[in-house]
Amino acid sequence: MTMQARRTKVSALAVLLGVVLASAGHAERFDYLVGANSPNGETHLVKSFRVPARSIISGVEFVTNEISTSFPKVMIVEGSSRRLSAAPVLAEISNVRSAGRHRVSVRCDRVAIREETDIFVVIQLPAANGVRGRGDGVGIAARGLSGPANSYFVSGMNGAFGEMEMEFAITLVFDERGKADAEIPGDGQPQETVIPVRTFLSADHGLSENAVVRFGLEKDCEVAISIFDARGRLVHTVERGQLAAGTYARTWNARNNAGARVARGVYLIRLVAQEKVLSQKLVVAQ
Repeated sequence: MTMQARRTKVSALAVLLGVVLASAGHAERFDYLVGANSPNGETHLVKSFRVPARSIISGVEFVTNEISTSFPKVMIVEGSSRRLSAAPVLAEISNVRSAGRHRVSVRCDRVAIREETDIFVVIQLPAANGVRGRGDGVGIAARGLSGPANSYFVSGMNGAFGEMEMEFAITLVFDERGKADAEIPGDGQPQETVIPVRTFLSADHGLSENAVVRFGLEKDCEVAISIFDARGRLVHTVERGQLAAGTYARTWNARNNAGARVARGVYLIRLVAQEKVLSQKLVVAQ
């Protein structure tokens, strides 16, 4: 995608080329500053990371243009969904201030990653009129790439992921102690539980064999997870009972409670956890 085409596609964004920011005590040159022309502050800049097994994430760092602003949210989410509203939130920090520095360091509760997985860092930009110059307008620094890679913009929590031909100056911070067996034990030993910031539900879309249903509970509670057909009839019970706070994964083999294969079509998976009710569509393709 050319820069002109990208500007057309990302009309909600403002891109400034060729900037130098003083970061971590010395000047760093970046190709772009990316900010939002969004009066409602609904633009999110997202960068994906492939995180190795047995890691512990302890924070996020990023480079910003404006050194006296506050970012509404910085989130670390599990990367199985392409909608932020359906992505499991592993850590969330509100009102992150740059506090007079271009390089912003954000600490969070430690997040244990047992198996290699994709992780997204999500930075919500404040309501602003984009980047107009160095120190004028809020933006995240980025370096140019030859094609789309690991950086995206998302307008709203349900917006599509727009690929960017650049890499945002966003990094994950890891706790070196996460490499020790005591932090993430091996099979057969008690494992540390990752407790999400809020209850979530996510599932594969376009099932042909087994669907993986992932959900997380922010506190201990009674849980019911059920699958219904388009007419609202109960098809299959995925989970029912008392569960501790934490993250879980269950599989559904596209069969009903009697063991018969269900027909192709659209189904609804619903999670009820005390006062919270979450639902998501699930398509059986074959």
